[in-house]
Formats: sequence, structure tokens, C-alpha cells
Amino acid sequence: FSFRTERECNRRLPPHLRKNVQVLSFRRLSHAIFKQLGGLAGTYADNIAKTVMMHLAMREVQDGLQIYQNSIGKDGFSGLMLQTVDEFKNSTITPEQFELVSSQIPDGKLKQKMQDVSLLYTTYTAMLGNSYRDPSDDLTQATERAKGSRFFENTHVFLYGFVSFSQQQFRMLSLMLEQGDVTIALN
Repeated sequence: FSFRTERECNRRLPPHLRKNVQVLSFRRLSHAIFKQLGGLAGTYADNIAKTVMMHLAMREVQDGLQIYQNSIGKDGFSGLMLQTVDEFKNSTITPEQFELVSSQIPDGKLKQKMQDVSLLYTTYTAMLGNSYRDPSDDLTQATERAKGSRFFENTHVFLYGFVSFSQQQFRMLSLMLEQGDVTIALN
């Protein structure tokens, strides 16, 4: 989508204005922030590395699981847990926040399931973080890095083509609104 938008901007804008325009996805914006403010160091985990780390995390905590202990070896469970972790990250829910919420649930199966997920999420995140960067964390980390820098000051931001925003995107958008001049056109 950003390629089409970039091509359209180049087609519509006069040459003297094109040099002042950047078309960025939220992912590319994160990398632009890291490039300017630092934070690009490290090796990104691909899907294979994430899967391996999830399997290692599951084996590490298997004996401490209450409900999902027998699910560890089943097909698809690690993929389901990786999807769950990505949802947490897109929603900016940290392992600590999820652990806190799970501790406040009344005793029962739901609490046990949430404690299992919390243990897996915490262990996986720590293990992955020892060796890799998770691309799912980039937008959250870029937002934090840009907060103190006034990255968007004296910047005009135009958002186009979005139907909705994830919590990560919403937090970056909130920062843009605080620091810069923002125009949003929703589909």
C-alpha cells in the first residue's frame, strides 16, 4: 500500500515538494525513528527462531503448567501461543501486566489458564530477548524512543487508508498528535 501511495504522491506533487515528503508504513516509521534516535542494534527473530524459542520456553515451564501441561507436544499449540503473544504485543500488554490481571481473577479454571499463559508469555519473552529482537516490539519501542525527542515537532503527518488502528499504532498516533500537525483520512 505504501508503494502505491508513494507513487501517487510523486505523480501529483511538483518536484520541489517531493523532496520533503516521505511515505512510511508504521513499520518503516519505526525504523526511521531508530535510525535517527538509535535502537537498531540486534538480530531480528524470524518465524523459525520464534517457533524454536516458544518450544524451548514450553519445555522450560512444562512442569509448572496447571492446564496446558499436556498441550505442549500437540500440533499447533506453539503456533497458537505465538499468535497470542503477537496479540498481546499489538495490544501493548506486557508480560507483567498480564500476570497482574491473571492474579486478580477468582480461583478456578480461567485463572489457571491465564496463569499458564502468563508463565509461557513471560518465559518466551525473556528467552527471545536474550538472543533476538522481536519485530512485533518495534512500534512500541519506537514510540517510547520518540517520546522524549520531539521527533514529530515541526512535522506534518498525513494518515490515509486506515480502517482501524492497533493499540501500538494508536499510541504512536497519540504521540504524533502531541508533537506534530496531523491530518487523518479514514476509509
